[in-house]
Amino acid sequence: MENLVINQKGVRLSAEQGRLVIQYPDQSGKQPSSICLQRLKQVVVTACIVLDSAVLHLLSRKGIHLSFYSPRSTAPVILLSEPAGDVIRRMGQYRGVSEEALATRMARALVRSKLRQQWLWLCQQGQQEGAIAVKQLIGKISVAERPVLLGLEANAARTVYQAMASLLPDEWRFSGRNRRPPRDPVNAMLSFGSTLIYQQAVQALTRQRLDVFAGFYHQPCAGRASLAWDMVELFRPTLEAFIIEQLHKGHIRQSHFTTTEQDGPVSEGCRFTSEGLGVWFHYWLPLSRIAERRLEKLSLKWAQAALQYGMG
Repeated sequence: MENLVINQKGVRLSAEQGRLVIQYPDQSGKQPSSICLQRLKQVVVTACIVLDSAVLHLLSRKGIHLSFYSPRSTAPVILLSEPAGDVIRRMGQYRGVSEEALATRMARALVRSKLRQQWLWLCQQGQQEGAIAVKQLIGKISVAERPVLLGLEANAARTVYQAMASLLPDEWRFSGRNRRPPRDPVNAMLSFGSTLIYQQAVQALTRQRLDVFAGFYHQPCAGRASLAWDMVELFRPTLEAFIIEQLHKGHIRQSHFTTTEQDGPVSEGCRFTSEGLGVWFHYWLPLSRIAERRLEKLSLKWAQAALQYGMG
């Protein structure tokens, strides 16, 4: 199964005899191509394209996920073909979210797992002071309630960002987390990578017929897929380590980013160029496949727990 990434402006997608047809702008000099839908798992679009409505129906019917990304949006637009609902499973999920003892227990496990990953990475990078600080935070998790857990996680994140800043040359201008919009290349990668993992989390949870909006760590909020963001937290350490690795190896360079100044009510901040996106996805896709397997296992585990709560 393949992932198709389209990052060229003006591409046209159409469907013909069970194949997805890709037509490039005349000025590109590229010939049209096509891919068999049976080989396709998902389509990721990061540029303005032309799309026939028949493609939307066909991809949905075949269970192929279609995601649109924009620097002006904090989350992708995702076309999903949702499986039939499972009332008992979702009843168990809502019970887990609404009963404080259950939600707190699950939230503690999530934060503990994330901080242990961060502690291990700090140890591997020789950041002993940061590793000790995160280890102390881990020791407080077992008695912390959910509001306190958020604080512990935030403190650990700041420690990791400080370590990342010390490991990078000054040219990357990274001094800590910023977003909406990201103001430097490292933050642009952190935001974009989180969005990609979020998309995978939504897909994995939907396949298990869970409600992506009912989270146990991030409180349910109108318009926010809280359960998907719960899952994303567990993969942020992997993303952070990936970014440092790519920068140290020189795969991603300053020239792969562009920064727009504030010239209106909305600023795009720092973002990938078209070439930069191509380089990112070249190295990201192998890791994405590993993340997908981990997300599937985790979503299945959460679904089994929800089913147990629903029948309890």
